[in-house]
Amino acid sequence: AAGRLEAGDLAARARTRDHREDELGALVHTFNSMAARLERYNRDLEGAVQEATDRVRSAEAAAMTQRRLAATGELAAGIAHELNNPLGGLANAVEALKRDDLPEDRRREYLQLVSGGLQRMGETVGRLLRLSPREATLEELRVDRPLGDALGLIRHRAERLQVALELSVESQGRTERLDPFQPNAMERVAALPALRGASNELGQAFLNLLVNSLDSIQAGRESGRIPASRGRIALELRVTRDESIELVFEDDGPGVTPEVLERAADPFFTTKEQGKGTGLGLAMVHNVVAAHDGRVMVSSVDGAGFRVAIELPVQRGGGAVR
Repeated sequence: AAGRLEAGDLAARARTRDHREDELGALVHTFNSMAARLERYNRDLEGAVQEATDRVRSAEAAAMTQRRLAATGELAAGIAHELNNPLGGLANAVEALKRDDLPEDRRREYLQLVSGGLQRMGETVGRLLRLSPREATLEELRVDRPLGDALGLIRHRAERLQVALELSVESQGRTERLDPFQPNAMERVAALPALRGASNELGQAFLNLLVNSLDSIQAGRESGRIPASRGRIALELRVTRDESIELVFEDDGPGVTPEVLERAADPFFTTKEQGKGTGLGLAMVHNVVAAHDGRVMVSSVDGAGFRVAIELPVQRGGGAVR
């Protein structure tokens, strides 16, 4: 019985014979009482651990949802700029259209301006709606849609910070270097094999990585860790030998130390000032990619940038995402 107890069998009990009340009987009784107490304490401890684990998971899920909402909220200034620019032109055009003496050719020009402005505003709102947190819908998708939406939402901030965005797409052994904001760029991305997953979830993950790179570059400039003239985010897409799509997000910001890199994906870990980061951005990326049966590889050199590579499996025979 003592051997079984030592091996972890807390239900082990020593057998008593003929209700012996000598020293051996007392020893057996004491042993069994001790084993019963150990089993009870272990059961209570398991219950307490499970309860604490459930509380942590619940808090982490709530915080993850908050981070997803915050990721879009951080771009409010850029979105306001995207909407305010056409609004100003629309207001001027409408005032001009009220004039009875407006020449017909000018009227057509102003109507075209109104139409273009409304279309641009609709595109911005559409990106927000597609990336907003909601119930994930699994579908066949091309990576150009979530990537294009994420890029569209950080474009203004990148231009304001004078951070260059570069895109390269490798297909059939040939690499094309493209301007990510030109229409033909996303057409090249759309030519890559299809995935099965949730477009809004992947879009949020891509958006987090792009925002993290912009944050890092801006903070590096302000702290003097990198020159004010430095700022580049490179995106690379390719199909791997094991039929996965690899997306690489790489910036030339200040990077992180090996100690920070080791904890970079830990929930709630952040190097940002209090109130400027939740520490859930990269953790959320890991969760989203894992749900798509993919993997995330992170690397960095202190003072020389940060790199995140995501591999997502190509859809095979309509297989579902976990």
